[in-house]
Amino acid sequence: MAKRLTHFVQLTAVEHACKMMRADLLVRLIDEDGLRPIDIARATGLRQSDLSQMYATAKTFPPDARADDVPYNIFMLATRMIRKFPELRMRPRLALSQIRRLGLSQHRDVSRHFSQLARLAEMRRALPAPAIQRNGVINSTHRARLQDVLHLIPDGVAKIIHVDPPYIYPTTTDGRYNSGSSRSRLCDDAEAETALQLVRDVLGNWQPKLAPGGVLLLWQASGPLLPQIIESVDQYDWRLAGPVIWDKSRHQPGDFTAPYSRQTEMLWVLSRPGDELVNHDGSSRSDILRFPPVSFPSAASEQDHCFEKPQKLCEPHPQAQPSRRTGARPLRMHRIDDAGGDRS
Repeated sequence: MAKRLTHFVQLTAVEHACKMMRADLLVRLIDEDGLRPIDIARATGLRQSDLSQMYATAKTFPPDARADDVPYNIFMLATRMIRKFPELRMRPRLALSQIRRLGLSQHRDVSRHFSQLARLAEMRRALPAPAIQRNGVINSTHRARLQDVLHLIPDGVAKIIHVDPPYIYPTTTDGRYNSGSSRSRLCDDAEAETALQLVRDVLGNWQPKLAPGGVLLLWQASGPLLPQIIESVDQYDWRLAGPVIWDKSRHQPGDFTAPYSRQTEMLWVLSRPGDELVNHDGSSRSDILRFPPVSFPSAASEQDHCFEKPQKLCEPHPQAQPSRRTGARPLRMHRIDDAGGDRS
């Protein structure tokens, strides 16, 4: 039985390889020999629509852009989605990556996923465009939702996207952070799902704003990332470089029923696949940053954001070594010179 199963697996691999070889040969027959698809259909008995799909798949994913372990069917599904949803403007590599990461293999499941992405994109386009401030976009503070600022930022201009969203400490019955400050309620007292959606929007929409070698810095509470965030990291094709830990040197008030209090927060570093992180200014190579926090229990009611960061903590930013890709930019924008200094 084991021998037969091994033989079956081998034949399946050969079948997948033959499908791509046949598609490559079809491209040569049409492009180099000048045959029409209808002529090939008559000679082979295959449907012209199937030949057209085979041709489109081989052209979308030429031999030098294919992984050996991906079957023809997955390449074909990615090609169909790119052609079916042109409004997504999705690159072939990204479409293929989404299908593989989600483990999809059926057309209905793949189509449902890309339909959801298309609906989300249409909803974002339907939002009224925010008014551009007179002082321009760069070197300016924009007091607006990040979803509204997205339209103002050109693609490929951000070296750093530094995002400090609510951390979703659900201490009330309806899942909101219970703050004593009327000002902090504006940003921290939303429902947990709203806070999660904010992170999903950043991961789903801001990568094109990154300059070559740019990074996304995402603050989260100490501990592992939530499963919903990890799913979005995979879905939108980010490379997760792992956390840099902020040690506040003293524990903070928290859940008094827990055996210990939190003393750290996590800065998760994300970049595009293929970009290599480098130490660009000779700063400390440690993945633990030690700075005292801004907040004290006696001043909590005066804070705008219950997890405010000290300015010194934001200076030693990492940077990625760019690969040959285009890339993303944030709410708080910086231009980084060659020496690694910030110019606001």
